[in-house]
This record gives sequence, C-alpha cells and structure tokens, in this order.
Amino acid sequence: MNLLEKIQIEAKKLLTISEIKTSDLVDFLNKIEVNNADIAKYSLADPKHPYGRRVLLNDPRLEVMLATWTRDLPCIPHEHGGSKSAIRVLKGQSHHRLFQIKDQLLVEVFSEKRAENDILTCAPKQVHSMGDDGLENSLITLHAYSGSIPDMVVYDKKNTLVVKGTCGAWIPEDEQDIVLKKFGHFFRADLGLINS
Repeated sequence: MNLLEKIQIEAKKLLTISEIKTSDLVDFLNKIEVNNADIAKYSLADPKHPYGRRVLLNDPRLEVMLATWTRDLPCIPHEHGGSKSAIRVLKGQSHHRLFQIKDQLLVEVFSEKRAENDILTCAPKQVHSMGDDGLENSLITLHAYSGSIPDMVVYDKKNTLVVKGTCGAWIPEDEQDIVLKKFGHFFRADLGLINS
C-alpha cells in the first residue's frame, strides 16, 4: 500500500467526525505509516522556495500535504486562517517559531526544535514559521489541515499580505497571487477578511 492509499483509508475514518479537532489531526498523522519509499516517491523539492508542496489529499474538510524543505530558507511567518493544523516531522529537524503582533510589528514569542516523528500543532489564526534546522537529513514534513485554506496571511519585514491558498508560505512571484497588501503587521481580523 502506498502513501496515498494509507492517507485515503485514514481520511475516510476522520471525515466521519462532525467537527475535526486538532487532537484528531494528531491522531490521524500518527496512524499513517510512512516509509522511505513513500518519501522518495512523493517528495517534491523546490529550491526557489522554502519548501516544495505535494498535496496528497484535498477535501473541503481535510487537506494533507507533504513538504520537502530547502536548506537555509525557512518559510516566512504566516497563518492558516480558521484551519486547525498538525505537522509531523518525517525526516530531519524543524525549527518552529510562533509570533504575536504588537504595535503593528511581529514579535517572536516561542521557539522550539522538533525531531523525527514529533508532531507540532498550530491553532487557527496562529502566526508561525518553520524551516530545516540543518541536521544531516533534510527536513520533510507531513501536514494535515482541517479544511483547505482559501487564502493565507503572510508577513514580510514590513507588510502583511493575503495570498491565494494555492501559494505556499512565501511572497509569491506573480502579483496576481497577492489578494491584499497592507503596510505594517496585522491579524487577519484587522484586515476585514470574511473568514476571520
């Protein structure tokens, strides 16, 4: 059985739950056996970006994605809207950071390193970033989100941007993928977005 089949079997069970909680996503990721052949088959490197994205399941209530991380290029701070998320480290080590916004500036409030088989979580609208921590094995992670992300809020050094959900956690090269750009750092609710 390949990784897609394993995900589909566990997703079918998960999707019977009326409201998927973060703990359900953690259980879901723990139940999926991932071997080196799966990782080799579904990894998608993208050296121009912090990670290559391979969407393995895209259901309105559950999205599963494999990320193949680029060395020395962490993703920028971002949030996933109302979606709950759990991220399992398959290989390497992740440096994970959480942020708050104070006086229109991002402030790091938490930092942790997560190793192979650890699972980290992000609450809805939580601003976070992560990247490869530079160990021998490059970082590869399996992500589960409680629903697709229609738009994502990302933060550069000076601005808050809303980007299309098909983009990753970086500033898109194509201006058409930027839905909104505002000087300063703001939470989603302060931008007047519908799904705040």
